[in-house]
Amino acid sequence: MTEAVFAYHAIADGVDFSATTVTTRQFAGHCADLSEVGYRSTRLDRAQDESHTVALTFDDGYDSVIEHAAPVFVEYGWIGTVFVSTQHIGADS
Repeated sequence: MTEAVFAYHAIADGVDFSATTVTTRQFAGHCADLSEVGYRSTRLDRAQDESHTVALTFDDGYDSVIEHAAPVFVEYGWIGTVFVSTQHIGADS
């Protein structure tokens, strides 16, 4: 069974969207620390089926997930779940 769900809002350097926003360095550190003690990520929908895993989620689908989190995912071979706010697609909000 998944031992934790990490909920992020955005990965941003120099911009604070909310309490669930972290810098790229902080996010990479979270992944590095978890990986060092033997954790791996899993899809949120598989979270209950796998042991020694964490699920990483991102709210709203900000570009920062692709720009900053994706390279970290590639480095560790990890994945995450993005919840896209479809109401705002194509808007500046």
